[in-house]
Amino acid sequence: MKKIAALGCLLCGIFTACIPIIDRFEPEIEVLVPPQKDYFIQDTIKLVLSFGDNDRLDSAVITIRKTGDVSGSGEIWNPTFTRHLLGRRFDDTLRIVIPETVQLGAYEMTVRLFDFSKNQTVQQFNFNVLGDARPPVIRQLALIGLQQDVAGNYLVCRQSVLYLIGSATDNIRIREVKAQIAGVLSVTRLIGSDEVRFDNLFARDLRIPSTIPDNARLVLIITITDQSNNSTTRTFNLILSCDDEAPKIRVQTTQPQINANREVNLIEGDAFRILTGTVTDNRRLGRLAVTFNAINARRDTVFHANLTGTIVQLATLLDNRRFLPPANATAGSIYEINLFAVDSAGNNAEPFRILLNITKDEPPQIVLAEARIGGVLTRLSLTQPNVLPIGAELVIFGKILEDKALEYVQIFWGPAQRPERVVNLTAAQLTVLPFDLSDPNSINRFVITERDAAVSKEFILQFRVKDNRNPEVVQTYRFILP
Repeated sequence: MKKIAALGCLLCGIFTACIPIIDRFEPEIEVLVPPQKDYFIQDTIKLVLSFGDNDRLDSAVITIRKTGDVSGSGEIWNPTFTRHLLGRRFDDTLRIVIPETVQLGAYEMTVRLFDFSKNQTVQQFNFNVLGDARPPVIRQLALIGLQQDVAGNYLVCRQSVLYLIGSATDNIRIREVKAQIAGVLSVTRLIGSDEVRFDNLFARDLRIPSTIPDNARLVLIITITDQSNNSTTRTFNLILSCDDEAPKIRVQTTQPQINANREVNLIEGDAFRILTGTVTDNRRLGRLAVTFNAINARRDTVFHANLTGTIVQLATLLDNRRFLPPANATAGSIYEINLFAVDSAGNNAEPFRILLNITKDEPPQIVLAEARIGGVLTRLSLTQPNVLPIGAELVIFGKILEDKALEYVQIFWGPAQRPERVVNLTAAQLTVLPFDLSDPNSINRFVITERDAAVSKEFILQFRVKDNRNPEVVQTYRFILP
């Protein structure tokens, strides 16, 4: 009896083991981090999922496809990713980079999860791919070789060249790099790469113009633009603060007065003086030196001084200094005076050169430019008697020319036997040269009266002038009655 029962149990176990167990439960997808609604090209789609099954997981297939119109520009992007899974539960993180060349627009992502019995679960997500919105990234961009003030402004000078270091990168491609200072300079470089280094990018093209005034505030703007017109900028504040301007020497009045070519005739034995003038600088003066020597000879420094401030008067500095050529300097020789100035920064002024042409002291000259008798223009003769009717007024116009100074001017008028001295001017009254015969201190109108005619039939007009060195000069005009 026991044997029959045991055999029955054995047969029952055999038949029970041969009946297959069918897995009819679908696997499960749990979305831990869903995808975003919008992405830009080259963004990374991140999707965190948890897969589960009652028995065994097999695989997951992820597909992406463009929805709607696919005729636009760019590549058709429809990738497929397969994940082989093990166990009953699997946590997975998907990272999918969107290529830069894909068509923009709406996309659909489908996740299919299969278990070992080929049961599947489907999960779908929709997202949009937008254009490139990432601007270039600037790294360690800086100006080098320039000092900065306490506020961080870069101190530049006229003709300074601005040098940059650093780099910039872009997720797609950098199209151009532009450097500009409004109204001053603008330089553009075309790139065509996803990275650019600023070292020597602009070479020596970023130069501050020579026309920028002192203390001008400038802003250097660096703009990096990618091929999608996304841009990034950096600015640098600049202040023009330097001393590159040379001092200026101006000589205004001298004795004798120099001409427009900075030349003057200097009589033998006379001295030259600088009466008024200035030495100026935009920041601070340094030194002044004066040389005086024969032309083409070795320069001889006769004066030098340290200067302060921004302006110095030459009258004060030279203190009526006399520049006297040697006693043996003869007429025809040439001497030169050179004024040199330097400022505190070492900028040299353009030298101011004065040429002294040594000349003889010529005797005074009496020049009658015009004469009128009774209002009629008349040419007076020095060799023949001139006719002057009784009562007709003789009016003369002219000058007395002199190189240096007159000692006296005398004019005589009257009967030839005993003319009267009608003008007697001394050196103190003859400071303005040339002397004009129509000067209020002189007389330039003469008349023969009836009384004069009764005394003589011949009259003289005589000029006697003398300078400090030459003999007296006499010039006589004779007049007779008609």
